[in-house]
Amino acid sequence: MSQSSSSCNPIKRIKLIIYKYLYKNINYENMTLLEEMKQCLPIPVRPTKQLYRLLRKKGTSIEMDSYVNIIGVFDSGDMGGIICALDGNKKDQLVVSLTQLLIKPDHPLIDKITAYQKNRIKSL
Repeated sequence: MSQSSSSCNPIKRIKLIIYKYLYKNINYENMTLLEEMKQCLPIPVRPTKQLYRLLRKKGTSIEMDSYVNIIGVFDSGDMGGIICALDGNKKDQLVVSLTQLLIKPDHPLIDKITAYQKNRIKSL
C-alpha cells in the first residue's frame, strides 16, 4: 500500500520544515517597504549626527546639511535590516543602514520609512 502523504515521506517532510522555517522568518512589511523604495529611487537623504561623526572620524567626507541620494536598497535580514547604497564616486561608495539616514521631509515614503526606523531602533 503506497502512502503519498508528506508526513510519511521523509524528503517531503524535510522540504516542508525548511519551507516553514524560511517563510516564518520573512518580514513582509519590510519587503513591501523595500519594493516601494526601489520604485522611488533615488531617494534624497541626510546622515544622522551619529553617522556624520563616524564618517568624519574615518576620513569620509559627507556634508551634514546637504542631501545625498539612496541609489540602491537591500534586505540584510533581521540582523542588519534595510541597507542603502548612497551615490558618490566609486572610491567613496557608502552602504549604510536605513536607520542612520534622515529622509527628505517632503518625500512620499517619509511616513513609512520613519515608522520602519522607529520600529527597527526599538527592536535593537
